[in-house]
Amino acid sequence: MLSYFFRQSSKVEDPEIDAIEELANDPSASDNLRRTLTAFFLKHELSDMAPWSRPKFINVLLKQNAWPVDEKLLVTNVSQNMKDKLIETFNEFTKVELKVGAMLQSLCKQTFLGQIFHRQLGWTKCTLISGHLNIILMALQNILKDVDIRTLTFIDSTRKALQQESVRENSTLTKDLLIYPNVNNLVTCLISSNPKDTESKDTELKLTMK
Repeated sequence: MLSYFFRQSSKVEDPEIDAIEELANDPSASDNLRRTLTAFFLKHELSDMAPWSRPKFINVLLKQNAWPVDEKLLVTNVSQNMKDKLIETFNEFTKVELKVGAMLQSLCKQTFLGQIFHRQLGWTKCTLISGHLNIILMALQNILKDVDIRTLTFIDSTRKALQQESVRENSTLTKDLLIYPNVNNLVTCLISSNPKDTESKDTELKLTMK
């Protein structure tokens, strides 16, 4: 983890983000995409890129072909500061679907964001009722109280991630969400939704809440 604190970051130019997005949109480039994302995080922080590039970059992390995170990245780079910066980035987003989608995927251990937030640091185990995961869950509950979920659209990888998390061994998702009714309602709708109702776009499926 020391490499996170002592590495020298440099500014990320928009063409670099565009190239990563292009890889994410190529179904045959999954391995290359994951290697590129690993190299990116080993060299950069989110603050190295312009604010307008961050939504595009986070949207790449939500795509299923960006998973899983390279173990090298998890071991050397995940830190409290990294988790803090990710949450700050989510909160910057003005598009509700992207903000909520990123937070939902952070709750799911097998996603790119989920592997970062579920990475245990120190002696305290990561759970949905403590630490950064609980901060995300409480933020979601607050956001959704003012949102009609029938108006929201999510990429299908978010639905798949929630379905997998709900049946993952040792997952406490369905139990812990009972005290967060707004989040529980959305997650239940997504898990039970019919993928046949989705609309294909850019190699991803867009899921519209009914």
